[in-house]
Amino acid sequence: MRKDVFTWTYIVLAVVCLVVGGLMSAMTLAETPDAVAVGVVGAVIYLTVFFAIMRFLPIWRKGSLIWVIVSLYWGAFMVISTVMITELAFSDILKEAGLGRFEASATGAIPEELAKALGIFVILFMARRVWDRPWHGLLAGLSVGMGFEVMENFVYSGGGALYNATSDVQGATEMWILRTGLGFGLHPMCAGLAGFGIASALMLTNKSMLWRLMVGIGSVLGAIVFHGWWNFQWPSSLQLVAVIVDWLALLAVTIVLLVKNWSKAKRDKKRPLPSHKEAWDLIPVRDTQYPSVPTTAAQ
Repeated sequence: MRKDVFTWTYIVLAVVCLVVGGLMSAMTLAETPDAVAVGVVGAVIYLTVFFAIMRFLPIWRKGSLIWVIVSLYWGAFMVISTVMITELAFSDILKEAGLGRFEASATGAIPEELAKALGIFVILFMARRVWDRPWHGLLAGLSVGMGFEVMENFVYSGGGALYNATSDVQGATEMWILRTGLGFGLHPMCAGLAGFGIASALMLTNKSMLWRLMVGIGSVLGAIVFHGWWNFQWPSSLQLVAVIVDWLALLAVTIVLLVKNWSKAKRDKKRPLPSHKEAWDLIPVRDTQYPSVPTTAAQ
């Protein structure tokens, strides 16, 4: 791994957010050590299922493991730290602007999805020797989102342990089960949508700058809309229907992206990795191959 501005940006943020996120999570879980044990088990199960699914998909290319781990870390520590720091301030801004109705929806969706998108953008540049196709952005997004989902469940399980009068273990376990049953994969799918759009904006050739901006920014806005829709406080009679429709629509988008790119990704897996020089000396710009390899599979 060569050290450029993207790698150093990641390293600095990784250290800072590990400290911040670690301390905040530790304070949340300090009174419920049993929730930590339950959280470890839950995280192992989640990540085992995640890796089993990802390795099956053709979007997984040789050399992806390290970058999936890097992406999981961003979601688990950097995104969670950003949300913990900005959530209250963002809530106050919405209230002052007279948008309190959207507080629950926007305070989660906007900071989280923007932090995920920033991570995807940085990681795609760091990993550009291995991840150089739009579907690799999908893989990066799914990984960032899964890292966040696991850590969020970990933190929420501490609250579940405290509120259960019978047993901390039971409370933490029930919280993991509840959050798995209601919305499993929401964060990975939202970030996956953003990741595919960001990667398309960076990696496809013969596209105008306007097209790149529209696709890149539009995909992030799409992730925010899906996430905000999920968090929105609908009338009680519509709440369950609204979140089910949201989750199914997001699942459909993810499946469409996978199916549409399945054969291209499967063929592309056989392509040898470019040299370090090819991958690290070229920056994706308009009408420039990214990196210097045949682009037919990416069109």
